[in-house]
Amino acid sequence: MGDDLDRLLGEIERRFCGSVSVSGDVKKTEQLKEKQTKSSSSKSKGPVCSDNEDLDDFIDKLLEEDREISPTKQAERSPKGAAVKTYSSLTGDRKCAPVFIGGSSAQRGIGTSTSQRSCDQLRCTSCDFSVVTFEDSEWDPSCDYLFFRNNVPERWKLQSMLNSRQGFRSYCCQCSWTAVRELRELRELRELLQWVCSGKHLL
Repeated sequence: MGDDLDRLLGEIERRFCGSVSVSGDVKKTEQLKEKQTKSSSSKSKGPVCSDNEDLDDFIDKLLEEDREISPTKQAERSPKGAAVKTYSSLTGDRKCAPVFIGGSSAQRGIGTSTSQRSCDQLRCTSCDFSVVTFEDSEWDPSCDYLFFRNNVPERWKLQSMLNSRQGFRSYCCQCSWTAVRELRELRELRELLQWVCSGKHLL
């Protein structure tokens, strides 16, 4: 049985491997692997250099694009820019909610339900004019629509129809006017005054 197996293996070796010994096959295999390794390494040297050059060109292109970006966009990307943007959103972009008007003793600025301030950036949605204010004064009873229509926003002309009144603040646009002493919410005066907060507060 063992002799038959040896004979069969010998026949297979002669047919498929010829007279080459197993050890010879191993050596040839190792030599072939070395040649393939050298060939692949020699081939890879050229492309690696080319890839490095392409990578350098790509980096240079990115740097050039970065230089062309405006300072504003660069500031927005940086942490400091984000902080500036946040500050802007907390000041100039914010609007009063709710909107208040008040006398000369009322603090002016951004009004909220917890920090009730008299809005200093009012605009009329009817005539589309900014609201003009005067401290410690009240409009003369003889004021009419034509007076404001013809004189807003010229402050020096408007002052001719103001009476001194301590604690009051006078408001007007081209189509509406009022004077108040106490802090009042504009929502209560919606039928008389079409005014809204336009934002752009300094404080």
